[in-house]
Amino acid sequence: AKEEKVDGLAYLKVSANTVETPRSGKITVKLNDASQEVNVYINQSGVEPAKSTIKDALTKTYAHVQGQVAALTTQGFLLADETGKIYVYTKDPVSFKIGDKVKVCGKVSAYNFGAQIGNDVVENLGKADYKAPEAVKLDKTGLDALLQSVTGKDKAKLSDVIEVKFVEVAATVAVNGKYVNLKVEGTTNDLSVYNPLKTLKFEDKKAVTVKGYIIQLSGPKNKPVSHATIIVTEVK
Repeated sequence: AKEEKVDGLAYLKVSANTVETPRSGKITVKLNDASQEVNVYINQSGVEPAKSTIKDALTKTYAHVQGQVAALTTQGFLLADETGKIYVYTKDPVSFKIGDKVKVCGKVSAYNFGAQIGNDVVENLGKADYKAPEAVKLDKTGLDALLQSVTGKDKAKLSDVIEVKFVEVAATVAVNGKYVNLKVEGTTNDLSVYNPLKTLKFEDKKAVTVKGYIIQLSGPKNKPVSHATIIVTEVK
């Protein structure tokens, strides 16, 4: 920012943002004897990057992707295109429906072996039909193998993220306060239900069959991963 004094007034000129990543800042102006202050907050959007596929976005730090809403949670949604899927974290619920075409621009990162993208730009481009892929049945053997597949890898590294899979799991519900886990017979590993919509009902100790997308893998600090995080789309 550059200060220019005219007739006792101070004008602040801020140069345009010429990079893809948005930027923000704060300018504090002290008045008179510095007993008073005025804070000026500045937020600038970035230069929109060229559209890329979700697969290619995993090689970038900031990306522009477009796809369809494949699943919803109370804090975001799963975006899918022909090359893959990525979770869009919005913190709050969105008004989208399954199948909506959406444009997203944001920072790309890895969290618990799952790829996610920020929400600097989230725009609904229209409605369309969406057909979920054929669900892969996941039993104790498959769950254990999935969790073991990231041994020695870095949960915060984009090159080590897992591929999002649509699965069908037979399990027993375990409710602990606001947390819902799915216990699979024959293993101490389990699935953690990620911020489910209120329309999905989970009853403690009830045997269920669920379908959903596994998006992350996690576990206790300094111990092997033991939870697969799933966005549930159907409970029976």
